[in-house]
Amino acid sequence: IEDSELYLRYVEFGAFRPIFSFASSYGHYYKREPWRWNNQVLRVVKDYLNLRIQLSSYLYAEGYKYYKLGIPIFMPLYHVVPAMIDEPDYKNEYFFGSELLVSPITTKKDIAMQRSVEKIYLPNGTWYDFKTGKRFNGNTRYVMFFKDEDYPVFAKKGTIIPLAVQEENINDINNPKSLEIHIFPGTSNTYKLYEDDGISSMFEEGKYLITDIDYNYQLNNFTAIIRPVDGKTDVVPKERNYKVRFRN
Repeated sequence: IEDSELYLRYVEFGAFRPIFSFASSYGHYYKREPWRWNNQVLRVVKDYLNLRIQLSSYLYAEGYKYYKLGIPIFMPLYHVVPAMIDEPDYKNEYFFGSELLVSPITTKKDIAMQRSVEKIYLPNGTWYDFKTGKRFNGNTRYVMFFKDEDYPVFAKKGTIIPLAVQEENINDINNPKSLEIHIFPGTSNTYKLYEDDGISSMFEEGKYLITDIDYNYQLNNFTAIIRPVDGKTDVVPKERNYKVRFRN
């Protein structure tokens, strides 16, 4: 069937997985274009497609970790919390890179409430809703409610997420001239942002750049320091704008 809710959840899930595509090899239904639905669907899909593009810097750095260290971008919850392997309510949860936890919505919403009702487990520690910044205690099971435009994505304390800021030329695939760094409180952390030309194998000859984003957290005083630590700075634009958002 052609179903707007199913389409929305498909797009939202796609924004938080390693490979995102509207295409399929075969099917009776091809209403893939967001503008063929109503204005509500178009607005939500546009927001998530834009977010996916912004996540490109984070995803590329996480891809480098997989290449260098063998740490998967996409890792089931039970790989980190083995006790969850037989828990049917939480079997779909997964880590998306080193910093985010996702619990896909796979059931239809409650018609009376107009919300999707999801059972979610958050591991030990402190967690924050990636979109709203709402704080949650870890090692806890929750029942949560999500509108069409919301999705269960959580950042642990100390999380650092570099987001590429879209330029006027939306087809420009070079390293971004502007970055927006989202930092969640609770503990100090260092995120290693990896960048290269994205095309060639010149990174094997040292044509890459690793930038440390250092977050030093204290309860009433915190700092963020951004500095290149390895590689060549000419991989990125000569001048770059940074916006640092201390969340929550």
